[in-house]
Amino acid sequence: MARRSIIAGLVAAFALTAASAAAQDDDYVFDRNRPDGFGAPGVTGHFTLDAGEILWNFTYTRDDLLGNRTGTTPLFQQDVLDLFTVAPISMLTQTLNLELRMGIRDGLTLAVSAPYISRQDLNETETAFFGSFTNGVGDVKVHTLWNLLDLGAHILTFGMGVSIPTGAINERGQTATGSRDQLPFNMQTGSGSWDVMPSLSFMTQNETGTFGAQVGATVHVNRNDRNYRFGDRFDMTSWVSYNVNDWIALSARVVYAEWGSVTRSDPDTDGLEDPRANPFATGGVRTQLPFGFTLHIREGFLEGHRLSVEYFTPIHEDLNGPQLQADNLVLLGWQVAF
Repeated sequence: MARRSIIAGLVAAFALTAASAAAQDDDYVFDRNRPDGFGAPGVTGHFTLDAGEILWNFTYTRDDLLGNRTGTTPLFQQDVLDLFTVAPISMLTQTLNLELRMGIRDGLTLAVSAPYISRQDLNETETAFFGSFTNGVGDVKVHTLWNLLDLGAHILTFGMGVSIPTGAINERGQTATGSRDQLPFNMQTGSGSWDVMPSLSFMTQNETGTFGAQVGATVHVNRNDRNYRFGDRFDMTSWVSYNVNDWIALSARVVYAEWGSVTRSDPDTDGLEDPRANPFATGGVRTQLPFGFTLHIREGFLEGHRLSVEYFTPIHEDLNGPQLQADNLVLLGWQVAF
């Protein structure tokens, strides 16, 4: 109910903003050839390209999780060990993502992205510590983006994507009971299912800066070959970017994410022993505040390239636990359009 209310409210806000913009005599045209022209660094799938234009977008993300939580309450390690044999301590996920975006025609863009993911965790039992490591290609994503409205300074964009299950769901490694056992959900590099990813984005710009907002979802269509399905995910973000000068923009935004519990379980893991394999200890809500900047190089052999960074600070989490909680997240980006 809360999710539907949020989506309905934002869609209504988009419509009202667009209607208001249409009523204005505004000659300003959105300019992407500015440091704030691409929105905040971590936002993707929020604008189209001109016909024939090509954009390469390369990002590196480092996501650290540390300590456990159930609901909004942090837990001590012993609290988890009183319920399970295994208590997770930390997890590091590093992702290198390469995206190619192509303007099919004005107002219509095709985007393809492929991530390379590495995961490393640390866990404990009453008598020992152990960790595991996985890496490999994640799920490849294909998006199409359409401009529903283009009113000069105000742009409303609809996106529809498909996630192809190219990532692994059979990764093995160290567990509490063996050295080559099936690893739990969060240590796999893929979902194993076909996913549908709709989104709606709005951006408006003036001489000083850019405001934007986006809602999106990931709907997992089927159970995978190991007979489980990840919970669907809802994402919402809004941001403001301030143009310091022709080279630099500063950004701030709020990010809200809600993801459902896993349906069923992996037959080769034990959710009564390890909370990471227990579908009842998955799903949750998280709100973060990312701050960042973008450097738009205007001259020299890197002219037209954009270098960006964002740092995420978690401000609220409500997790189906015990589940690892957010510690910090850093995103680095490099973009160039032709």
